Amino acid sequence: MWTTQELKERAKDAFKANYWPCVLAGLVLIGTAGGRGVSGYRSGNFSNFDKDMSTEEILAIVMIVLSILAISMVIATVMKVFITNPLNFGCCKFFLENSYGGANLKEIVYAFSPHYKSVIATGFMRDLYLFLWGLLLWIPAIIKHYSYLMVPYIIADNPELSANEAITRSREMMDGHKWNVFCMQLSFIGWFILTFFTLGILGVFYVNPWYYATEAELYRSLKGDDGVGRADDTFVPTQTYGNSYDNNNYGNNNYGNNNYGSSDFPSFTNDDEF
Repeated sequence: MWTTQELKERAKDAFKANYWPCVLAGLVLIGTAGGRGVSGYRSGNFSNFDKDMSTEEILAIVMIVLSILAISMVIATVMKVFITNPLNFGCCKFFLENSYGGANLKEIVYAFSPHYKSVIATGFMRDLYLFLWGLLLWIPAIIKHYSYLMVPYIIADNPELSANEAITRSREMMDGHKWNVFCMQLSFIGWFILTFFTLGILGVFYVNPWYYATEAELYRSLKGDDGVGRADDTFVPTQTYGNSYDNNNYGNNNYGNNNYGSSDFPSFTNDDEF
């Protein structure tokens, strides 16, 4: 069973051994992971805004604003599917390869390769499932966020997998580990606070690369690959993820005949339990 301290120590060693490439990859990854922008407006006297305007003019302005918002959303979605997600997956592959003893920055753009279609399909399906779960309640969406956390690493290791296969495999790997992963993330809270007070500088040059390296080490531990070097790139379903999965019996979830292609929405399964 993995521990947060163990993962962080291994991640720190791997990160420091390849410092500047990790800093750059972490910077790209934090930019592609999606952030919360802070927006605001200055209050003023808008009470006379529509005094001299007709209803038709007001409706026309509303339609223009809505059209601009719709176009912006479409552009943002296209960018995320075809550019941002592949870069995100590439950075995850970089940190995974770095955990095995060094990685080249070219790994960041590995997704723009013969596996490009697989990467964009997987990223799109993952985001779609998260969006659909979010339409129900926030709690299921948060749980599913943790269920799908390993998807980029799985694709990095097994680019031949389909989207639903990678998503299902991630769910299996995270089954029973969601709370521990949350606690692992929480262990960085002090560093994130320091990052805020340093205007993000500490995050760029230390915290972010360390965190993403820790996430890569988490994947290796869940996969059952805790060795120093890369021994086997191929996932074996009977490996141990912290529980015993013998004869393809994944805990209480019996997928039978390796049926990884089943859709994840909308029914809840046992993997939704912490």
